[in-house]
Amino acid sequence: MVTKSFKENVLDSILVGARSYQALLGVDFIVKSDCFVERHEYILRFHEDNFLHLTGVLTSLSAREFYRKAIDGTLFLTDFDCESTVALKGTVRCKARNIRDIGTLLDRAVSVTEKFSSGRVYCLFAASDGSCTLGFVGGRVLNPNTLLNKSKIDPNDSITAFTVEKRSR
Repeated sequence: MVTKSFKENVLDSILVGARSYQALLGVDFIVKSDCFVERHEYILRFHEDNFLHLTGVLTSLSAREFYRKAIDGTLFLTDFDCESTVALKGTVRCKARNIRDIGTLLDRAVSVTEKFSSGRVYCLFAASDGSCTLGFVGGRVLNPNTLLNKSKIDPNDSITAFTVEKRSR
């Protein structure tokens, strides 16, 4: 039995994650709650060029080219770096665990929060399913900006009474 390398496992996660992420494209997710203070609703929108950043890997490919190669199954180990430093490898390890099921994260989300921060990360909105936290930035429409391991939402700021409406665009 051949054991896959770390980078081969990351590639597998990226390929699976890209197909999962595809379910998020072309849809606006409108999150509403009476508990929101900053806005009455948040419109979340995913684009092809947001996917690369969520993986944590480094590449010379454009974000869109990276995503399309992942979707087409033509992304190769030589197309990205995920282990040149200990910090990079640790970051990618956490993201690779969670990117595989990203397409259903909002269906599984158990809590959301406004004005989310964790370490050096600041987002206007975040959603968590308990295993990871997806943070969003932007203006009227928010785009995904970070994927963090585990729930990073402060329990004191956690909003569990919310609805998510999907609207095709």
